Amino acid sequence: MNSILKKILIFIGLVLLQAIILNKVNFNGYVNPYVFPLFIILFDFETPDWLILIIAFFAGLVIDMFSGVLGMHTFAIVLMTFIRPFFLKNFPPKTDKKNYPSLKENRFGWMLFYVSTMLFVHHVSYFLIEAGTINNLGNTIVLIFFSLLMSVFISFLLIFTFNNEK
Repeated sequence: MNSILKKILIFIGLVLLQAIILNKVNFNGYVNPYVFPLFIILFDFETPDWLILIIAFFAGLVIDMFSGVLGMHTFAIVLMTFIRPFFLKNFPPKTDKKNYPSLKENRFGWMLFYVSTMLFVHHVSYFLIEAGTINNLGNTIVLIFFSLLMSVFISFLLIFTFNNEK
């Protein structure tokens, strides 16, 4: 399938999943999974960083519109995208065979570390902005922890489900 068309379909699918299902998930106020950053996390390694930042900005705006928040997801996903090249430089993929994150080529351990770290950056920045104060820092940390666990779990379910490498 055409690479650009595939990316557009993945983005639309993740936005719909986030907006229709995951934005409604709220277990006792402590689990708010966000998997739409997976669109940026799984982007090609060879795509210019400036282009991914622009794409992340517009992706964040779309999610903000669906979520009813102004700029919080945009900030969080742009920060995550900004940190991505530094992560990839310091923790390079385990193989040069593929130019994108792949379970088959990069192994589960590296993918878990990569996806978890990127989602951690997104979740920490998003939930700290959402809290707006450090008065309830304990509750915010619990929210970050449980939301991150659920987001990583759902992300890997999606990665395993739609893995096209046999």
